[in-house]
Amino acid sequence: MYAIKTIIYYTALSLLRQKITSFFLITTIFLIGIGTLMSTVDIGIRFRLFENILLASQTLLIHLFAWIYTFEQWRKEFSQNLFVLPLSTDISRFQYLVGRYLGIVSVVIILSSSLLLIDLVLLRVIEQQWLFFPLIQIFFICLSAILSISCFYFFVNITSPIQAMLYCIALWFIGHGLDEFVLFSQADKNSLLNIFSQVLYYFLPNFSVYDLTSAIINRTNITLYQLVSPIIYTFGYSFILIYLSCLIFSKKNL
Repeated sequence: MYAIKTIIYYTALSLLRQKITSFFLITTIFLIGIGTLMSTVDIGIRFRLFENILLASQTLLIHLFAWIYTFEQWRKEFSQNLFVLPLSTDISRFQYLVGRYLGIVSVVIILSSSLLLIDLVLLRVIEQQWLFFPLIQIFFICLSAILSISCFYFFVNITSPIQAMLYCIALWFIGHGLDEFVLFSQADKNSLLNIFSQVLYYFLPNFSVYDLTSAIINRTNITLYQLVSPIIYTFGYSFILIYLSCLIFSKKNL
């Protein structure tokens, strides 16, 4: 357990020290500035453009930097031959992989938490009241990024880091359209298409479960199922992917 904690600390610290972290913060401030300007326009006030821009941009930002962090981590593993660590020490391959994974998840949680606090203060300044409802989406964005990282760890054990990154991005876009694809197949009444859509729906990661932006912006009721199911889904799907990754990594010729 101590070995895993050490690897988590080392991984998180090394990632946070990268220049990409500073770029993340600068980009966040820039997008917040755009959203603030839009919120002063009459149409922006009526349609809550600040919240729309805030949530949409931060969804893309958190996922983008999660992919970049994970890609950089594994690119260095391959280029600098860091796999020598689990081979030359008492650290098992399982401890090494889980420690690296939890390290990058910790970084994503830290960045998401910082955005959550910034958004809380900004919404207080602009809306003149404390608004916690829109911040639910930031939490779900963090969960979505964690699942995407889990997918990356699975793919990178069977292919190269750049291919794993491309697969993750493709799955993220596909996963956001699974609900619409299922509805389309049911309306089409094509049994083969319906079966195919159901297979994709239950097999591929469904990132649409994390998107509550519309309900949050329009202040509609969110059920307990909508709040709890993404959490269970993230931990369940991620556990399966990381378990499979550990199995592959344990037998991999490093």
